Amino acid sequence: MERTALALALALAAFAAPAHATTTQQFFDLCGESDKACVKRIDEVRAAAEKAGTKFCPPTTTSREGYANEVIYWIDEQTSLDMNQDDAKSITSALKALYPCNKKP
Repeated sequence: MERTALALALALAAFAAPAHATTTQQFFDLCGESDKACVKRIDEVRAAAEKAGTKFCPPTTTSREGYANEVIYWIDEQTSLDMNQDDAKSITSALKALYPCNKKP
């Protein structure tokens, strides 16, 4: 009986919501459900982009919540954005636009 319950629990977990969003719309939905999950996803995308060689320079005075809000706001303001595109593409575009390291005075 315990094995059946464990197997059922594992099966349900496999069909649960993904650990992260796969589209921009799903990313917005994730952010609406959990601030922590939203920030975590932005951090994951940022880390992957930085590992690939892209640099970002957010202000050191910005809180994690402020940082996430700026990214979400920037994405939301892009009127021609395809909400079905990969969320990492949208997040990376926002990070590049908001936090370039080569800001001109």
